[in-house]
Amino acid sequence: MTGPELIEKMGLDDLDSAGRERSDPEWLDRWDRDWVKVREWCVNHHLMHDDVEPLRRVHDLLRRHVPFEWVENGAERQLAVVHPDRAPGYLRGAAVLLHDDEFVAIIEGEPPSESEQWHVLKAEVTKELAEFLRSAEVTEGDPRLSLHAHASTAADYLKQMELSAHLYANQLDNEEDRDWLLECLDEFAYAAFLAGYHARAAQVKLLEPHIIRGMKVVRAAQASGQQLKTKRTPTTTAVLKEIEKLRNEGKNISAATRLAYQRGYGSSADANRRLWYDHRRKKL
Repeated sequence: MTGPELIEKMGLDDLDSAGRERSDPEWLDRWDRDWVKVREWCVNHHLMHDDVEPLRRVHDLLRRHVPFEWVENGAERQLAVVHPDRAPGYLRGAAVLLHDDEFVAIIEGEPPSESEQWHVLKAEVTKELAEFLRSAEVTEGDPRLSLHAHASTAADYLKQMELSAHLYANQLDNEEDRDWLLECLDEFAYAAFLAGYHARAAQVKLLEPHIIRGMKVVRAAQASGQQLKTKRTPTTTAVLKEIEKLRNEGKNISAATRLAYQRGYGSSADANRRLWYDHRRKKL
């Protein structure tokens, strides 16, 4: 049986309709059993055939229909396959499959080696550091602690690691031995980089409560300012109209702002004068 045949036979080609059809326990249990059969078919196909296309068809179907959810911790947030307990009932088994590392490995193949992953990661980090160096500084203070300084130092370390690795490898006469050593050094570099990354992330976790609290304060202040602006706008407009009316009657600005205040417009004559000049400056 091919992947498309399996999808058609089990009614997986119209999962959206299946989800709307029924929701009773017996129906959902049937779906759980069907997803177990899907896994068994994929495992057997993997053992008996080299063709991975049918497996990818099944995997693509799962990825299209199983929802994703945001998972959060402090200020960190990432998108992940929904937990089976939170998946729609008829897709519980499908979510289980996408959380099954062995099943995913069967479909996607073995993950790249750590050496290969290091080369990809190094290229991404190098590109990001270059972008940091082109961007403007985001903080003030001693330049030795600036964004550019940290980015430049990190880039220098990456270059030094690459240079040192090849210097060590070139001490060996056999090409196979050189390749082996370079691969080992790549694995060490990858592990060291991830260790540093997660150690730094752990340190930042201690600051996240303060960061989140600060963000809440800023958002609250912005919301309060907007509310205040909304409340004050009609009053401000009325003050300006009264001053303008007095100006049209021939009053100078001092007299107009003072009379407006005396008639109940504005908090003081001086405040009215500042408001008027600010209004005129914005119009210019």
